[in-house]
Amino acid sequence: MKIIHGGHTTAASVPWTEHFSGTAWMDLLLREPLSRPQGDVLVTTVSFAPGVRTHWHSHEAGQLLLVIAGQGWVGERDHGTSIVRTGDVVWTPGAEEHWHGATETTTMTHIAITLGTTQWYDEVLDVLP
Repeated sequence: MKIIHGGHTTAASVPWTEHFSGTAWMDLLLREPLSRPQGDVLVTTVSFAPGVRTHWHSHEAGQLLLVIAGQGWVGERDHGTSIVRTGDVVWTPGAEEHWHGATETTTMTHIAITLGTTQWYDEVLDVLP
């Protein structure tokens, strides 16, 4: 068992621009090796400025998003785009290409629980549903 007490760090959020359409801010909460050969469990809080989104990407063993503030978009290749709001939970199975980020006029913050390695692809060009 590992207990990580929140709110006890003075470290600033890390600006993150690689694989994003602008700047998002990330706080690493946990990186823990999986007992399988599929990489790590990575838990981060990511905050998106209005209009900022990830590039297309996939996760080896899946990803869970917990939207904790604001409003944003999530999109799947060939399956469209959906709005997400505070309190929504999004599960993306392993290897499914997707993206997520804030709408053009709102911010969004989510906790991302990522299983395994992340594969990054091209920039998202169309966010319409």
